[in-house]
Amino acid sequence: MALTQRQPDITYHPDFEKYQLRTERLKLLRPAKPSLPHGFPAQLTGDLVWEGKDFTDESQWTLSLSDAQIEEIHDALKQFKSKLTMKVKCKSSLSRSE
Repeated sequence: MALTQRQPDITYHPDFEKYQLRTERLKLLRPAKPSLPHGFPAQLTGDLVWEGKDFTDESQWTLSLSDAQIEEIHDALKQFKSKLTMKVKCKSSLSRSE
């Protein structure tokens, strides 16, 4: 069965029933891949592997910055933007002189 392109029936407000019907229809058109790519492990293990249940407190995944750190980031961004602006100004003045 060929997959034909058409505009999806998606409205501005989500419609869960349409979502479920579309998902089931697409499952038939796009069969699941039965196996993993060659050389890919069947299960990932190690210190960097985690599941949602491993994190029970928001502080475990949220980085809180101090006021000084936030100010340092803002200062670095200002400096970067000023250099970018200078570079654009230089390029535009060069193109005018040519």
